[in-house]
Amino acid sequence: MPEPALALLQLYDGVVAQFTADGTAATSSFGWKEPDRQRFANVRRVIWVPGDDSSTDRFRAGQVRPPRDLEHFPRHLANFDELCTVYCSAADVTALTVERSQYVDAILIFHAFYRACYLCYNGRFNFREVHWATEKKERSFGVSIRVILEVYGAIPDVPLGSDFGGELVKADTADVSAEVLDPDDPPNIIHTIPTISIPED
Repeated sequence: MPEPALALLQLYDGVVAQFTADGTAATSSFGWKEPDRQRFANVRRVIWVPGDDSSTDRFRAGQVRPPRDLEHFPRHLANFDELCTVYCSAADVTALTVERSQYVDAILIFHAFYRACYLCYNGRFNFREVHWATEKKERSFGVSIRVILEVYGAIPDVPLGSDFGGELVKADTADVSAEVLDPDDPPNIIHTIPTISIPED
């Protein structure tokens, strides 16, 4: 079964692709391993941790909301506003003890990260919180900017194990013939990047 086109993974892959296209010298990683903030000298890193990692034992995954877009096929059962904690970490290795230099390098990778999100997923994400994540030490090499990222996705009306890859399309572009709509057959979907409605505040 192909990996479904989940909103958070689409954004992650899009940012990685944008960094590659731009020649941005930064590594990216995805997962729940505790970010190691003490060993990022010599490298810029963007670390994606699914959920809000404010709590050490339970990461808040996000919020399920009623569907707001009824024009897709298959239909949206709900919107899933998913959370992810992202660490934009950097260190200016030419001036490891100069805090102004560490600040500049971290801000620049944060700007590059936001730009990549904007270019590949504009309108379908929100930076809910942005904090500095650095320990106050006399000799602290490098710093991180911690972002609570919210990505707007959807839960489609599709059974687990079907051929549908998780991508949503406008109803008028889907094959909705009588044969396709047989209850025992999965719908034949024309795959495109989904258009996700943005929740109202």
